[in-house]
This record gives sequence, C-alpha cells and structure tokens, in this order.
Amino acid sequence: MDIPSRFDQVAALITSIGDQIVAEQHGIAAAEARIAKLYADAASVSDFTAQTVMPVGTPAGRARELARLSLQAELSAMTRIPERTIQQRISESEVLVRQLPQTLAALTAGSISVGHARVIVDQVADVLPVDRSEFEHRVLPIAKTRTAAQLKQRARILREKLHPATIATRHHTAKQERHVTLVPAADGMSWLSILTTAPIAAAAYGRLAALATGTRRHGDPRTRAQLMTDHAQSLLLFGVTTTTTDATSHNVAPGGDVLPSTLLDPASAPTPAPTPAPTPEQIIDDIVPTVHVTVPVLTLLGVEDHPGSLEGYGPIDPETAVRLTVNAKSFIRILTHPETGSILSVGRDRYTPPVDLKRALAIRDTHCRAPGCSRLARGCDLDHTIPWSEGGETSAANLAHLCSKHHHLKHDTNWSLRRGTGDVLHWISPSGREFTTEPDPPDWYPLQPVDSD
Repeated sequence: MDIPSRFDQVAALITSIGDQIVAEQHGIAAAEARIAKLYADAASVSDFTAQTVMPVGTPAGRARELARLSLQAELSAMTRIPERTIQQRISESEVLVRQLPQTLAALTAGSISVGHARVIVDQVADVLPVDRSEFEHRVLPIAKTRTAAQLKQRARILREKLHPATIATRHHTAKQERHVTLVPAADGMSWLSILTTAPIAAAAYGRLAALATGTRRHGDPRTRAQLMTDHAQSLLLFGVTTTTTDATSHNVAPGGDVLPSTLLDPASAPTPAPTPAPTPEQIIDDIVPTVHVTVPVLTLLGVEDHPGSLEGYGPIDPETAVRLTVNAKSFIRILTHPETGSILSVGRDRYTPPVDLKRALAIRDTHCRAPGCSRLARGCDLDHTIPWSEGGETSAANLAHLCSKHHHLKHDTNWSLRRGTGDVLHWISPSGREFTTEPDPPDWYPLQPVDSD
C-alpha cells in the first residue's frame, strides 16, 4: 500500500470518528435540554405545592422555600447529586426554559453545548427582560462558532452594553467587596485567592510572569507556574522576591517551600510601624501598564462614559481606563472611533516600523488565530501565512498570531492554512475539514442591526 493510500485511509477514519463524536455531542445536548425542561417542570410543581398543599396560614415566601427544599432533597436522593447542585440546576433551568427560548431551541438541536447554554444563562442575569431577546439573538451566532470560554468573553461585553446600570456604578459597589480567601486543598496545600480590581490583578499577574521568565533565563529548573507561585509568596511574606541563590536567607527552599521563623514562633515576628494600606485608586496610580487598554476617544476626552477594555479581561469602568491612560508610560493607548469602534491610534512614542506593525497586529488579533485558542496575542508568535521562503511578505495581510503549539501544528503536521478576505483565516485539517477564524470586533463598537435569517 502506497503512502497516499494510507493517508487517505487515516483521514477517512478520523473523519468517521469525528462525525460520531459530533453526533454524540448533539445527542448529549438534546438530552440536557430535556433534563432542563424536567427541572423547570419540577419547579412548577413545587410552586403549585406551596400554594395548595402547605398548611393554611404559612406565609407565601416560607411555603415556597419549604416546597423547594423538599423538592431539592428528594431529587438529590434520587439522582445522588448534591442538593446545592440540584438547586443550581433548577435555577438555571427555569431561566433557560422560561426566558431563553432561542437558546433552549439551539441546545435541543445540538447546535450549542450545555456549557454554552450555561454561559448565556449566567450572563443574561443582569440584562433587563425587555433586552433578553436581543441578547440571545446576538450571542447565539457566537455560541455556534466559538468555545464556551470565548463565548463568555463576548457575552460579557454585550451584557455591559445592555446593562441598565453603568459599569462605573457597579464597579464602585463591587470594589467594596475586595477580599482575600484561604481554602484548604489536598496533600498539605491551600488556595490563597485575592479578589481585587481587574487592572491591579492584571498588573500583579504580569509582574509575576515577568519575574518567572527572568528567573528561568538564568537557568532555574522550576517551571513557570512554580516560579510565579514562589515569587508571589516571597513578595507577600518578605516584601522581596528571592532566587535560588539567596533563598536560604529567607527560609525559602529551592523547591518553593516557605518556612519563615515567624510561622513557627509568631512571637518572634517584628512589629512593623503602622503604615496605612493604599487604596485601589492609589495602587492603580502607581501601575505602569504593560498590556493593552482600549479607551473610546470620547471617554478619554470626558464627553462620554463608555467603558474601556483591559486586554485579557474585558470591560473596565471608564474612570479606571482614563486613570491608566493618563499614567501610561510603556503601554499602548488605543483610541477608538466613537461611532464605528475602529482604531484611531496605537501610539507613536517608540515608533519604528516593525514595532508599529506588531502593535497593530496584536490589537487586531487579540489572541492566537487557531480555532478555539484563547492564548493572548502577546504570548504568541507572528507567523507568515505564506512562508517568507516562498515569497510571502512581511505585511499585515500575510501575518497572524499563532501560539507555539499551533505554530507547530501549521508547520510540522498536515494541517494547512490559507488567507481569506477581511483577515479571515481558513484552516484545513488533514481529513479535509475547513475551520475559519477571524479577529474579534473592537469591544465597544455600537450595537448594529443583525440579520434575522
């Protein structure tokens, strides 16, 4: 058997297996839709019970609460699913079945997964009932072509546009809830989590990533994730970051264990001078951003209060976006047109043609251009769609961001890539299937009519 015949056989086998997986996924989605309807029916029966069966004189709210409690307990015992999970499934199902008919129909048809449906249910919670049909109409086309994680990003942006309260008002309220949590994990480990503002979190994560990258360049054998963790705990405990050469002076083992003497003997801890903790606003004032912050030009001028967008996160309140822009020294201030959302400027402070081109492409692509990949563009390579060795130009029309994994997929496997119109990429798998990707539109383009076909 010659090689082409073997390749055709393998391609046909992969196609057959893929078709079966897709068919099973459609079946699972349809089954999840039926289960959602049953949960919603059960909730209706429970509410009827609260109105007709509960003892006379029981307050309506208490009667409904008890009926729901009884329902959750029984379904949990029958399905061996925790009561809290049953409660969540009932709540999700009521929204899906009673308020999102287009999403339920798509789930029933298998054109979206239950993961996509849950993203839509979660994001629609803050959308006014009058706007929910519009919300569905706009997010479902995205759900049918993107992963659930990618859908969540776009749905969150649309939700911000339709939310009745401004993002500035909601951010002010949410900011009061910042806190630190400690949750035990298995094998002597724990999760230490910080809920804080998006710019502060992004800046802190970026610093840890930069520290880890620098340490690895000096030959440290730890992984990037381990180094980010070790730098974080050293900064929190000692106010400095350590390396393997000076770790012992801070009781930090090369493997990452931190054992300060104050943990063993709290009485030995020095008493620091009372220093007021800085507020989030003061911290943001000290941040020198190294990520893209998109700011509508009229927001920057103080004429309007449309939200900005933080790379890798999404919407941020206009006050924070403007504050970051004013303080910017080494990040790209992106101005967008107030009507079309198109990019007006990417800055020229450090202008050289190659850098300027990279900036423009990073803004255009935002992430790896392979199907389903969400790796941020700043962590990707710029790939020549038509290789340079084959006459391909170093131009925006021939460059796209690919992460390391998908860069190898393009060059080292039988996948192929061709360019379409309007920055569309067409990926062709070894079995002959074609998948298209295109850049996301700017985050804050105005709502435009959507075809209803």
